[in-house]
Amino acid sequence: MHCRKRYFIRCIQICGVLCAGILLSIQALYAQPLRIQFLRSHQAQFAGFYVANVLGMYEQEGLEVEFLEGGATRSDGRVIDTLEVLDAGHADLAIAWMSNAIAARQAGAKIQNIAQLFRHPGTTLVCRRDAGIHKPSDIIGKDVGVWSLGDQLAVQYWFELNGLEPRGANLTSQRPDGLDLIEGLVACATAMSYNEKWRFLDAGLAPTDFYMSNSQLTASPSSKTVSTPARVLSQIRLSVHASFDS
Repeated sequence: MHCRKRYFIRCIQICGVLCAGILLSIQALYAQPLRIQFLRSHQAQFAGFYVANVLGMYEQEGLEVEFLEGGATRSDGRVIDTLEVLDAGHADLAIAWMSNAIAARQAGAKIQNIAQLFRHPGTTLVCRRDAGIHKPSDIIGKDVGVWSLGDQLAVQYWFELNGLEPRGANLTSQRPDGLDLIEGLVACATAMSYNEKWRFLDAGLAPTDFYMSNSQLTASPSSKTVSTPARVLSQIRLSVHASFDS
């Protein structure tokens, strides 16, 4: 009697495993492809995407996600423009600067912002006080280092918010890691709150040596809404969730 009972339980367990395997196979067969174009080459800032993928979160939602590496130089010498890739239909989602996305829409690109993963932008404007900058109007006529990745548009919008002429400063191309500001080659520079701002401190500069924008830089807002496909919402939700676990 006990043998029969154990045999019956064992059969149920085997059937359960087989059924789960069949369901996963069917789910994989009908998984919806989703191509995500990264802004940069593979690196830590995309950890949420990687973790969600490794943990099988996308697969559980019926998504077959492909990560497209960005940042690389194209054959014509230009860096990959993620919004061009998206607009051309070679990707389903793209990571990009909001200011660039707005500019692309104004130029006719059929793209739409569907999510901003952080409550506040990570870009800010940092100026040296020894360059005579203690308030926004002091920046007029000064050299401001930008990467021209979209941050230059955010700087111009910040000028507008402060009642200044949008092109009142001399925007100049800056080197990575805030080196031009550290060496005093520019009076101000765009900086990421999680990167260059710490580089300045590591270089021996004190927080009191700087005047910083009274708000983090952002692009001109757009109030237009759009209906977002369920598969895209699932990807965003899982990636954000995995970011906090990574």
